[in-house]
Amino acid sequence: MVSCLSGARICHITHTLKSLINRYCYDSVIVHVGVNDLRYTSLDYMKTDTVELAEYVSQVGMFLALSSILPSPRMMPQYKLKMIYFNSWLSFWCHSRGIQYLTACEDMIDRPQCFARDGLHLSCLGFRHLAKAFASSTVPFLGNEVDITNIKISTKCK
Repeated sequence: MVSCLSGARICHITHTLKSLINRYCYDSVIVHVGVNDLRYTSLDYMKTDTVELAEYVSQVGMFLALSSILPSPRMMPQYKLKMIYFNSWLSFWCHSRGIQYLTACEDMIDRPQCFARDGLHLSCLGFRHLAKAFASSTVPFLGNEVDITNIKISTKCK
């Protein structure tokens, strides 16, 4: 199951993940953060929140993959620079700790239908495209039991 937490920041994802783990039995988690952290959180807090999330997932013994922040068509220049810096740090940090790092589907920026009207957040189609791309890129790490043809998305997208 893919749970899309629209509007969430990294710290919110950690909190929500704790309650999801209590209700469901997951063996892996892929976390994709977006423009909300870029707008409302400093780089230092983004890094701290990412480390706390990874430590929690490690404590409960799940596989973790973290994705780069996806550039969006209407992203302001100051957020693009922050995104580039964070993605660079995240890639290095993940590789140094043996955490799977996923590059977000940067080809989506050329597909306006993958973004909501605000041009920043993903549309339902964008959620599905990203979820399938992440599922297929984690198959080598999780094994061939991952069924990328029937991904369920838990969000207001149906």
